[in-house]
Amino acid sequence: MENPAQAHKRSWKNLLIKKELQLKVGLLIALALLTLVVVFLFQTFMSLNDILQYGISVDRASRMRFFQMVFGLVYAVFIFLFSIYLSHKIAGPLYRFENDVKTLAQDGDLTRMFRLRKRDEMQGMAEALNTLVTRFREKLVESTRIREHELENLRKVAQELAEGSKEKEEKLRQLEEIAERLRKVDEIYFRIQ
Repeated sequence: MENPAQAHKRSWKNLLIKKELQLKVGLLIALALLTLVVVFLFQTFMSLNDILQYGISVDRASRMRFFQMVFGLVYAVFIFLFSIYLSHKIAGPLYRFENDVKTLAQDGDLTRMFRLRKRDEMQGMAEALNTLVTRFREKLVESTRIREHELENLRKVAQELAEGSKEKEEKLRQLEEIAERLRKVDEIYFRIQ
């Protein structure tokens, strides 16, 4: 069986978890930073133009321009890859939450906790979701306890009625009260109307 820690180990092949979101964020960041690079290159070109006017050889100026363009291209690729990595720190936890919520909805296992890697963003969201599930589980357990108690009361009263108790009207009233309390359990604990 695969170790859960190894299943979520980072590698280049699983860096793009939510491809559309990550690429969109990455491209926006890269576009913004690429604009800065273009401005930098334009200023460099203008500086080279000034240098050429003051007697620097064309060969040397061309080499300087080439290295500045290569630097700009390498810088743009670096920015793009770095933005993908940064978006992964957000998209990864979102992807994990989405899958964990789907699993929770399918199997109803309220003991399952939301867990993220140590360095992932959104630790607070994981804690909030864990608190939500824990409180829901506690309310469900309390609701079940109350229902079982009231059903036992209902069985006792029904048995007493079946035995021909003299206080049938009182027992019927008790049955109605127990039925009303059972009906209100969800409303009391889950605020369902």
